[in-house]
Amino acid sequence: MSDEYDIDSLLRFDPLDTAEKLVGTDDQDTVSMVGLALAIRHNATKEKVLTARGDTSFSCSVDRYLSVVNGLGFERVLLDHFNRPSHDDAGREVTEFLAIYARPDGLLLRIDTYGDLINSANIYFNVSYIPEDRSKLPLCSGHTKIVSSSSHVWVGHQDVREALRHKIESFEKVGSFTNPWVERPFLWLLNYQDTKVLNCDYEEINADRISRMPEWVRNMITVRDEDLNAV
Repeated sequence: MSDEYDIDSLLRFDPLDTAEKLVGTDDQDTVSMVGLALAIRHNATKEKVLTARGDTSFSCSVDRYLSVVNGLGFERVLLDHFNRPSHDDAGREVTEFLAIYARPDGLLLRIDTYGDLINSANIYFNVSYIPEDRSKLPLCSGHTKIVSSSSHVWVGHQDVREALRHKIESFEKVGSFTNPWVERPFLWLLNYQDTKVLNCDYEEINADRISRMPEWVRNMITVRDEDLNAV
């Protein structure tokens, strides 16, 4: 089924924008109704297509998400449990977890959970590519670091709650992930409860979690002058 679709186009599809183009912008009630219908159909199609190709989706369970993660060669390098309010009448707390995974080629993945679903998931990376291929890089947050006239590195991070496999493969088609990194991208190794603490210092929390990762991961994501000189 997945071969019938352009995955990138499927991920970029905007139901509301499409509804406005079909209906026009004068009748917002109709636009909303058509947009909702398109969104429901689009989400169902994404779910079927991504599941068929062994990829993650917004509605997949934690177990299925982690099955994809493990199948892509990631190793869990940190696991922290945390509590959140259950929002029921008893005022109980629910235990969730934040986990960080890494691959030896230079990928770092952070996830946290909410019940049986993935709440957030992001990959952090450096990917090396030749300057002529800049336009082929997938869209994501980050910037280019010029290493030499023939080698550039995209220092980036990306939301991977859905299409984790596809997004990684899209970068691999253009360049190669680097280990060690030549520059650390913006890292957010927090869970959603961390930020509810008054005067939360994300850099301090990042540093604590990095310090508890295996040495090979710390070496991978720590930029040193000798690493830059060796590139």
